[in-house]
Amino acid sequence: MDALEIESLHYCGETLAGILGIALAATCPERVRTLSVVSTPLFVSDKDNQSTTYGHASRVEALQKMGARGWAEASNVGRRFPPDADPQMLRWFVDQMGQSDLDVLLSLSAWVSRSNATPYLPNIKAPMLGLCASHGTTIDDAQIRTLQENVRNIRVVRFPAHYQYIQNLKPAACALEVLYFAAQHDGIPCHE
Repeated sequence: MDALEIESLHYCGETLAGILGIALAATCPERVRTLSVVSTPLFVSDKDNQSTTYGHASRVEALQKMGARGWAEASNVGRRFPPDADPQMLRWFVDQMGQSDLDVLLSLSAWVSRSNATPYLPNIKAPMLGLCASHGTTIDDAQIRTLQENVRNIRVVRFPAHYQYIQNLKPAACALEVLYFAAQHDGIPCHE
């Protein structure tokens, strides 16, 4: 932001980038005009960590043995996306994740497994929007309640879905929610 001479912005992040946005909004409140998080858990539960090991001792070991592409393929069906998801979208997602640097994924995975954004919540001053699946596997009702109890100005929109990655399943609807939210708090219409 400093390098681009941006004083403040509307932040939108999905999953891990949402956790980073929560930290940014809490530690640099003057820099974040609105905070939107999509499919972002406050923390990854032990159950979710275990559901991503695919027969290995940990998520990190699974990534090491399966590689980015193999792990993405295993994670897609039943966790991220419904069984009837568009096969082209699934291939695209696996292709994109398959290009990821394995060392970076391993570091991020280890970090995510032990991260908890909850302590940051009371320090968020920007209006916050949370978009998530109504019955997702990662973000449960308890995490939603924690958000609502700890963030002063929050709006939660739950998309009717049983799968986490609503940003890929309903991208236009997610984008409209984020743009409308930013415009409401900025007074500047967003149509992009």
